[in-house]
Amino acid sequence: MIKVLLLITGGAIGTVFRYGVSTWVQRSMLHSFFRDTSVNVIGSFLIGFCWSIAETCNLSAGARVFLFTGLFGGFTTFSSFALDTMSLMKQANISWHF
Repeated sequence: MIKVLLLITGGAIGTVFRYGVSTWVQRSMLHSFFRDTSVNVIGSFLIGFCWSIAETCNLSAGARVFLFTGLFGGFTTFSSFALDTMSLMKQANISWHF
């Protein structure tokens, strides 16, 4: 139950961050294309950076749920997708079923 609460909290915070970054980029740029792309680029960079720190510091399962699934998942779904894909590739758990 604690992990679900951490997930909800992280997702809410990530969504607010996404709105703030999107609004800031939209006001700074003339084209809306950059707004969506910037959130995905920032989110993917942050998830990669934080994942490397989490691996060296042995972050708890609850903290990982909060950060990676909740916060970054709420910020951008692309970063969560990229992390899940990388994790599956690392574990050699990829199957190509259509």
